[in-house]
Amino acid sequence: YKDEKGLSLVMNIGESITQLIFIGDGEYLYSRDLSIAGKSFTEQISSDLNKNFLESEKLKILSVENQNNCPKEVLNCLTSKVIELNQEVKVTIEYFLNNKDLSKNFEKIDSIKLSGGASLTYSLSQVLSESFKKALEGCSNNRRHKES
Repeated sequence: YKDEKGLSLVMNIGESITQLIFIGDGEYLYSRDLSIAGKSFTEQISSDLNKNFLESEKLKILSVENQNNCPKEVLNCLTSKVIELNQEVKVTIEYFLNNKDLSKNFEKIDSIKLSGGASLTYSLSQVLSESFKKALEGCSNNRRHKES
């Protein structure tokens, strides 16, 4: 990210944590770890639908690989947890931008980049893109893609 201009937010959504990393003009500025991540999505399915963890994990994966054959209630569980993650991201961005010592006077996020296996979670790109009114860039399984 060294050559990038403006303020970027990198969201690395892994199994147990989501890392939010703020990079301004190619320089690391701030990061925060959130506890909502891939395992949280699986646990949400397990809790809401009374399924064991392994069944819930398979349903979560099905939502990515074959959304049309995934039960609607699973998709609703995932969207609910994605909205919760989105709220935590918003709070973090607000904190960062309001703290001029951290934000170095950047006033807005210019780009959002997604990475990590759980970045493919159902509705995640859509919810974040709509919330932040930005196209998202992602890198998952070594293939670059853009969401809008």
